[in-house]
Amino acid sequence: MEDPWRKGDLVISLGGTLEKSKKFTPTLSICRVIEVGENDLLLEDYPNRKFRKIDKAPKETCVMIKHNIESIVSSRPQSAQLGDLVFAFGGARYEERETFTGILYSITYKAGLADMCKILSGEELKNSSYSDLLVLQSNIEQS
Repeated sequence: MEDPWRKGDLVISLGGTLEKSKKFTPTLSICRVIEVGENDLLLEDYPNRKFRKIDKAPKETCVMIKHNIESIVSSRPQSAQLGDLVFAFGGARYEERETFTGILYSITYKAGLADMCKILSGEELKNSSYSDLLVLQSNIEQS
């Protein structure tokens, strides 16, 4: 069987901290494969840092990153449409914001772009930034 690992591959190297209480906190590192061994990979941090750090990791603790440049460049998040079931997540500081789900009720545009919106959540209309919406289900009636 041919080994799927190749020099130059990008991988996620899995690690973490195991505490005496048995609590495990995982960590992830993005690395580039610089050499492929029988059971291990020789890895360097990606992107390279000022001081090159090389680690040896078991293949079973690495996950290959499959990427397609065309899809990375052309993909866009789904835009919410009126009637969609959405999750409003409140921006960059997720932990400190009110989050809620509901039906996208209205969209306010500013300079030609969707800016703010109202979401029907239960029996209440709530405000959200349009950019802070995740589409959970498209409005089937629009299709």
